[in-house]
Amino acid sequence: VDEYNANEVTSETASSSTVLIQIPAAIKIKSITTEKNSASIGQEGFDLFVEIENLGGAKAEIDEISFKIKNSNGVDISNSFAEVRKNSEVNSVNGGKTVIFGFDMSIADSVSKGEITIDATCNGRDSNNDLEISDDGADAVKKITLQTPAKLSIQSVVATALKASTGQSNLEVSVTITNQGEAKALMTSVPLIFSLSNVPVTGQYIQTPSS
Repeated sequence: VDEYNANEVTSETASSSTVLIQIPAAIKIKSITTEKNSASIGQEGFDLFVEIENLGGAKAEIDEISFKIKNSNGVDISNSFAEVRKNSEVNSVNGGKTVIFGFDMSIADSVSKGEITIDATCNGRDSNNDLEISDDGADAVKKITLQTPAKLSIQSVVATALKASTGQSNLEVSVTITNQGEAKALMTSVPLIFSLSNVPVTGQYIQTPSS
């Protein structure tokens, strides 16, 4: 009733709201991958990728991804590795989606060479109800081989002739180099150093690598 004119007041419609009911978030570590199947002991910046899928409908907030690393004897050597997230601004996986999380791995100098197995665990929360969710192992773990770092050693430097003339342009010099490590060494240059009576004269010579 209107308090001023005593007329009856009625409402024909009621306010309402719509709530989306979603399947709870459920995370699964699908795979762990690397760009290479080998790494050097003591290496920094080894790329590692973890693929996480959300099997539910609600968004999954990712709180932590940690690694379980074992050697070929099954001994846990996780403490010999340190990781830094690449895409640290990405901290969630939408329902029904998959996100790849990248890491820069550092490998301790003290770890032993040989094959290792990399697995991971993931902890997070359902964004709707804040309940904890997790996965304690990847569907596809990654195996890589740890190798001793490449180490170059110059074995010999040999010229095709024992004498050369001033202005000569066809003197060939061969350099024999061995790699005393296990990791492949990528050669960028092999500059020769010239001296005359212990005085450096390298600048007087033009060096052209042979094909």
